[in-house]
Amino acid sequence: MIRRPPRSTQGVSSAASDVYKRQCFLDVFNEYYHLPFVHRDSIDAVYHTPRAGDLSTGNFATQFGKTDGTGGLLESQQNYAFGNMPGLMGDALLGARYTWMFPTMTFACSNDAMWVYEARPKDERTCIVTQSTCFHPSTIAQKNFKEVSKIYYERMDTALDEDIIALKNQFAGLNSPEASQGPFSPTLEHNVAAFAKWYSAKMLKALEINEKRNL
Repeated sequence: MIRRPPRSTQGVSSAASDVYKRQCFLDVFNEYYHLPFVHRDSIDAVYHTPRAGDLSTGNFATQFGKTDGTGGLLESQQNYAFGNMPGLMGDALLGARYTWMFPTMTFACSNDAMWVYEARPKDERTCIVTQSTCFHPSTIAQKNFKEVSKIYYERMDTALDEDIIALKNQFAGLNSPEASQGPFSPTLEHNVAAFAKWYSAKMLKALEINEKRNL
């Protein structure tokens, strides 16, 4: 796979905790709930309601959903799609799989490309998100790769910029003393709920160890 030089986003700040900031960026990458509200005119129509998330063990969660065309392009630019990567079968040809490697990296694989977010807290007020886009060597070898890849990058940047607008509002809400956890949607937020379960288990385990040390 060939990776586009990553784009880093460093300007999103809030007084919310580092965990919240990092989680919110990766939440929004993994959940389908926000699509018609945040990406109404860019990528929402590409995505179908996803299937139930996969049962998994270990430090990750994954979920597949069908798409109309490729999730790697905007709704209006589907005619520029590179086409299938070699060796794909079954569902891999029909949609996109979103996977969250807990706690800081998440990626999506479609039939033609893979795109990745890495989220890291910089300090108590700032989260840095690095976005990367990957293509198969056979795609790189296409004569129109340089021109068409820019259209894929435009989709990635458009979605990220739209997410940032929404996330700034979300960060402001998290700073409120009235902020509270809402229920998860089992289908639309499978990976997000899986992360919350994983993180709470880690925190409870650390608390248990600390209590034993203090006995």
